[in-house]
Order: sequence, then structure tokens, then C-alpha cells
Amino acid sequence: MKSFAERALEEARLVMLQALKSQASGSLPVSLFRDALEVEGHIYSNDRIRTELRALQELGVLKLIAYGETPFSIAELTERGADFLSRRIIVDGIKRPEFRGA
Repeated sequence: MKSFAERALEEARLVMLQALKSQASGSLPVSLFRDALEVEGHIYSNDRIRTELRALQELGVLKLIAYGETPFSIAELTERGADFLSRRIIVDGIKRPEFRGA
């Protein structure tokens, strides 16, 4: 059985992906993830957000894009991430999205 901390982390990762999906471009400046998480009750530092974004990139559900001297400043949803949010695939480490039936 997963601990509360593990379940909370998986939910926060889902919130981050849903924030990307809510954008017409499928991308979002890293600085805006904090707001998306706080609306859902997840209070993360900027460092923790960057750590989780790197983890999500390793899972293949988003891509981090660097501009200038910033290590990364934009996160972009990948095809795998879109498939996950559409419930076509399961990705360990991220809470599965709720089924939205007709």
C-alpha cells in the first residue's frame, strides 16, 4: 500500500500535467506551475517543482525546454503525456486521471 506522501506526490504530478493540457499550446512557463499546484492544495517550493518536472521528463510525459542561460523555463506536454491524460496508457508514479464518461 502506498503511503500518504506517495499518493500526494502522484496527485501533484497529475496536477502539473493537467495544467499543461489546459493550455492551447500544451506548454507552460515553469514559473506558473506553483500557482496550479497551490490551487489544488499542493504547496511546493520552486526547487521541488523543478525536481518533479525533471522526474516527469524522465517518465516521458513532458519535455523541458531551455531558453538563454536558464536550465529550463518551459515545459511542454509530449504525445505520451497526452496519451496518459486521455487514459490510453498508465504511467507509474503519476495518479491516473479520473474517467470522464459521457
